[in-house]
Amino acid sequence: MNSGLWSAEYLKLKRTATQAVVLTVPVLAVLFIVAFGLLSNGFRVSPISESVPGLWAKYVFSIHWILIFAIPLGATVSASIMAGLEHREHSWKQTLAMPYSKASVWLVKFALLAVTHVLAGVVLGGALLASGLLLGIEEAVPWRLLAAESFGPYLAVFPILVLQLWISVTVSNQAVALSVGTVGAMAGLFLGMGGSGGWLPWTYVVNASPVIWDAVSNGPLPNRDFRDLLVRSVLAGLAGLILAVTHFSHKEFK
Repeated sequence: MNSGLWSAEYLKLKRTATQAVVLTVPVLAVLFIVAFGLLSNGFRVSPISESVPGLWAKYVFSIHWILIFAIPLGATVSASIMAGLEHREHSWKQTLAMPYSKASVWLVKFALLAVTHVLAGVVLGGALLASGLLLGIEEAVPWRLLAAESFGPYLAVFPILVLQLWISVTVSNQAVALSVGTVGAMAGLFLGMGGSGGWLPWTYVVNASPVIWDAVSNGPLPNRDFRDLLVRSVLAGLAGLILAVTHFSHKEFK
């Protein structure tokens, strides 16, 4: 794919709030937990003893339950903003008149969205580490756990991002894409928490945590299905990507 196409699409991306929306999601999620923790502690930061086991795992688990709705919603809004610019300015014909294939145009748009979400994973990792230390967790930093929680949900959102960009590009009325994304996120939240709806891509993010809560021990345990879930997410995303690119390649815009 030609660098000219990347440059043109990146300039369009910079004109929108796409990056701000995606990168703000992890910051707001962490700030919410930090504010709650400080409020519960009378706005005092005190060290939490290493004798209390699994503090980082518990913290990661608490953050994850904010992300399971925020990340899919962020993906929905960002895809809508990117595609909505073309619809709003009636510039699809102009964009597709460039000497690049339709498939290349769609893939570059998606790639820019995907890279932005990867950057959001980096932001989340830094925010998790900084906030955990701020709240006084003295336990040794579990780097693998933080990395898994930082990038796992963003990898699990892959099929949702494909679907939402597909809908946003296909249907000019962005209310449709936003409605599908919002309803899907809520359905995924409730079905995922109930252990059902495994066929629904929105449940992938719900279950994409390296830790789960064990009711018997009343504490966090490693999520044995974590890797399998990420593999399913990638496969579902690739399948959706092929379908979306094929459809876009044959679509005519007015």
